[in-house]
Amino acid sequence: MENIAYRRGIRIGRLRSLEPVLKEYQRVIVSLGSRWAVESEDVPWWYNERASLSILAGAIWRAHGWAFEEFSTLKSSRDAAQVRGESSGRCDINFAFRGHEYAGEAKQCWPKLQDGKRAFGEVKLSLQAALKDGQRIPPWGIPILAIVFVSPRIPRGDVRHTERAVLSLLHHILKIPNTSVVWAFPRAAQALTPSGRNSELVYPGTITILKRAA
Repeated sequence: MENIAYRRGIRIGRLRSLEPVLKEYQRVIVSLGSRWAVESEDVPWWYNERASLSILAGAIWRAHGWAFEEFSTLKSSRDAAQVRGESSGRCDINFAFRGHEYAGEAKQCWPKLQDGKRAFGEVKLSLQAALKDGQRIPPWGIPILAIVFVSPRIPRGDVRHTERAVLSLLHHILKIPNTSVVWAFPRAAQALTPSGRNSELVYPGTITILKRAA
């Protein structure tokens, strides 16, 4: 297994134009996650896709780009006879940075870390769904990205295995070709559990995957 840093890391991949944005995004995740963990025993990656997307959009603005989220648009579709047409839909994000403009479709997943094969399978399914949605965006003449926010979870009784399990998942994710990957597992968040039905689970950090869909 390749030597991967557990606490935080970035693989830029082919999205070189977004390197400053991805670095800013990682800084926001680490700063916000650490502060929330200490001040309110909360972390931003416990929440849903829309919440995760807002953090990425915030990082784009902080890097002096712009971002526009969750807007109505036409999308390509097929009817029962597989005839291609268009239907109303929503695009998750359109953003630009230093003259490079993108659109993106996002998904969120919460894979369980006890079963590495199953955890990676959940990530792949989410990526495939984001790629499929991205390919439905009309040809605007800009790159379309599939974005997956991964919030791995592990039972509280198994937290001693967290680092090994996360590194195993990252090892598989980093093998996905043509992806950019950002991850952060702040020390302050390593033993926090949410309230309610997930109170026996720890969500130690987050992994974000970006891959060109079209």
